[in-house]
Amino acid sequence: MTKWRQSSEIHTAVKEGPTVIFFNSATGLGITTPWDGKTFARGAWTSVDVSQHIPADANAIFLQGILIITHGVNNEVADLQVSLRASSSNLSMGNYIGQVVEPHIGGSQRSPFASWVPVENGRFDFGWFTPTYGPHPMWSSYGVNLVIQAFTR
Repeated sequence: MTKWRQSSEIHTAVKEGPTVIFFNSATGLGITTPWDGKTFARGAWTSVDVSQHIPADANAIFLQGILIITHGVNNEVADLQVSLRASSSNLSMGNYIGQVVEPHIGGSQRSPFASWVPVENGRFDFGWFTPTYGPHPMWSSYGVNLVIQAFTR
């Protein structure tokens, strides 16, 4: 059964919020080379610390941004799935909440994505998965860029 937490306040960013998840598999930034001190491994949960951007008593954040695919030259269905969870959750990687697909060689997708995610002690977990993966341009490249737009407490 789902447990719910009541929030009495929603705070929105006055200007653009901070980018807290960014990676680009074509360049390796955020995957093999750290972005903002962290790397996001494919098929694994990464703990994301947003405590410098929200108050200590925040209980959820609203993330918005884009999911990106640039299809490579191999015949594949490029499929990017993303998941968000509270750090104490046991949600599996298979329970994804965002997806973008590009089946055409040479095609690309830029898909909007937005979701609330619970935070605990200023942290949450992020995961991403693709069924095929290799160096671009032989294989498709993937990217994610998510910004905090609001928080609750």
